Amino acid sequence: MFLSRVVAGLLVTMSAFPIQAADSALQVLRSGLGEAIEITQTLHPMIKYCPDNTCDEFRGGPGKQLEDVADFAFLYLWYISDYAYLESWRQQSSQPEVQASLARLASTCSKAEEHERVVCTLRRLARDAEIQVFFIRYDEGQVSEERVDLDSELNRSK
Repeated sequence: MFLSRVVAGLLVTMSAFPIQAADSALQVLRSGLGEAIEITQTLHPMIKYCPDNTCDEFRGGPGKQLEDVADFAFLYLWYISDYAYLESWRQQSSQPEVQASLARLASTCSKAEEHERVVCTLRRLARDAEIQVFFIRYDEGQVSEERVDLDSELNRSK
């Protein structure tokens, strides 16, 4: 009986860790960006940041984890996105969450400079979770969707 409780406790602890890690990125996105963030968990996990009539949309591959898409969206919006709306969010005290995400995700990206670690981590997440980024514009009843060239965006950010 004691052993089964220990094993059950370990399983709960092990399964809870990824959820807590993901909640960190999701929580920061939700609390910092409010109603501009839309999260959908379907066959393709998706996070949209829509501050106006335009959006950055982050789509994971079929069956991939929402947690990976959340980490990607968080780091992308923090470091890469050009939205002026994000400046005040970036100036808030989310830096500890950024560092925690990088520490948790950057095990294969141990570059010395923070920016290099971010770019490496984004590339790895995009590859592993099959994440695609789209720029969406809503204009006069029309929806225009354009896939973002992630390599160009990451290279441009240097």
